[in-house]
Amino acid sequence: MVELLLAAVLLAESPDSGLVCFVSGEIYSSQNEIRAALAPTNCPIDIHQQGRMITMTSPKWVVQVLIPENIGKQEFLYQWGETDAKIGDRTIQVSYKPAEGAMSSSAAGAKRS
Repeated sequence: MVELLLAAVLLAESPDSGLVCFVSGEIYSSQNEIRAALAPTNCPIDIHQQGRMITMTSPKWVVQVLIPENIGKQEFLYQWGETDAKIGDRTIQVSYKPAEGAMSSSAAGAKRS
């Protein structure tokens, strides 16, 4: 129930255009290298990568996704307001918090689809 409420709140933070916000692109993860080439669609989201962590920031929310180790090249897709991102065929739980404040969700982790 809390996750549904947060999803509604995050979606309410999307631009007034009524368009759905996505972050998509490719990631690459090996023993020696981790890369993310991601871009937002229909929303003003800043995206940063530090190591295995992808951080996506809107004016009001921070969403983080942990890239799994050694998965090679995979497609990435996240719909703003959802509690999971897709990396290849994996569903990855995201963590989120208000941009100015304390954590308000679960820790990042992976679950198989």
